Amino acid sequence: MPDVRFLMALVALMALVAGGCHSTSTATASTPPDLPLPCVLGAECSCPQSAPSDASCTCVWSQCSVRPSTTPIRTGACQTDADCGWAPTTGHCAPGVTRMGGPIDIEGPHCRCENEACQLDWFAPVSCETDADCGVSPDLPLRPAPAELKRTKAFKPCVDGEVDSVCRPYGETKACQIMAYAC
Repeated sequence: MPDVRFLMALVALMALVAGGCHSTSTATASTPPDLPLPCVLGAECSCPQSAPSDASCTCVWSQCSVRPSTTPIRTGACQTDADCGWAPTTGHCAPGVTRMGGPIDIEGPHCRCENEACQLDWFAPVSCETDADCGVSPDLPLRPAPAELKRTKAFKPCVDGEVDSVCRPYGETKACQIMAYAC
């Protein structure tokens, strides 16, 4: 089975070659308007015309995704978290949508089933100045978190662990980003 990190990197590279997110249109001749556009982390994304006027867009899992300004209402019927998937063009979790996921590298959605309805949790970026400000959440999904303890030494991949969170430029600020290493 292919390494998920390799596939995520490949998708991001393909989006970079394709030109990243389109800033003037939500669709091209080859991209129907209901499909998310490819993007590269840190590139600007444009929201589909159907997105709420107060929503913004960000690059999540190499796709331009609607980031709701408020927590959307729970939708659809579900029994387990696996029944709920993220719809990047609407900014909602819903049953019957292909479940996407993996680690949340800087910010992003997490869909879960709560009281038999799909619920969206959006994890915001964790601000930082240095790597010492960054940690990894002990809870799922895998995502950056503020460091509980300040680092006393630099992280050594595959010696100290397979996952780290590092401080990287993100827009006009800096944010913690998950880094996974194939050890």
